[in-house]
Amino acid sequence: MVTPLARRRIIKMARETVTLDRLSSGRLTLGLGLGGDAGREFSAFGDPTEARARAEVLDEGVRVLTELWSGELVHSAVPIKVDGVRIEPGPVQHPRIPLWFGCKGGAVRPVDRAAAYDGIYPIEVDEERVGEILDRVRRIRGSLEGFDVALAAHPGVSTDDLCRMGATWAMHAFWPGHRPDQVLRFVSAGVPTD
Repeated sequence: MVTPLARRRIIKMARETVTLDRLSSGRLTLGLGLGGDAGREFSAFGDPTEARARAEVLDEGVRVLTELWSGELVHSAVPIKVDGVRIEPGPVQHPRIPLWFGCKGGAVRPVDRAAAYDGIYPIEVDEERVGEILDRVRRIRGSLEGFDVALAAHPGVSTDDLCRMGATWAMHAFWPGHRPDQVLRFVSAGVPTD
């Protein structure tokens, strides 16, 4: 759901996302965020572990990525170096591939970042916090029109409850450690009816 740009080469991300968007006839939505270092995904490779440094890479990475998708000649110096690069072809979707941003708990900056784009995927939040997040997005954007809200669909939580909270998407996440039989059992059950 959340791709941390601080762990990715921006040109590779740009080309891969354009390819997926074209192969899917314009159905790709890209989830972005800071990521975390719980599994040493940053520190083991010498990448910045501080949230502020990863946020700088994310913000500049989004700017570079969207410019690359548009076919513009892109330049950037810090924290991502890009020296006059243009990619073609671009994505099917215009003005660009939709971007959703992950946010965790009470963090405000990720909500502001998401409000500038197309959607948000809040984790580790309760119903009250989801309401606060959506109020903030509404204040920034003027409305929630055209803005997606993906909420985690845990067992025992009805889709009606998620809709009431403002969800436009109910997401079930599988994490490292989930066995294939667990995933298949969930997928085989089909779309929840409650």
